[in-house]
Amino acid sequence: MTQAMGIYDGRKVLLLEPLNLPANTPVVIIAKGSAEDREQMFWQKLLTLNLVQSVEKPALSDEEFEPAHITGKPISETIIEERR
Repeated sequence: MTQAMGIYDGRKVLLLEPLNLPANTPVVIIAKGSAEDREQMFWQKLLTLNLVQSVEKPALSDEEFEPAHITGKPISETIIEERR
């Protein structure tokens, strides 16, 4: 049995390395791995394809993020005014 890793893009599985199989060979795909594993494989594929130069971890996790509270008019209004 041959094993390979790949990334599912929503329509098809993109292999991270080529398989040495004849064309039209039936295959079975077993999906496994945590969300973190899948994300790591996704970024690795982007690096391999030279679509990104590096991958950096976010400074804050979603749980640690806390939005800034401001007073005054909404920032969206200020942005619109400054674009005029």
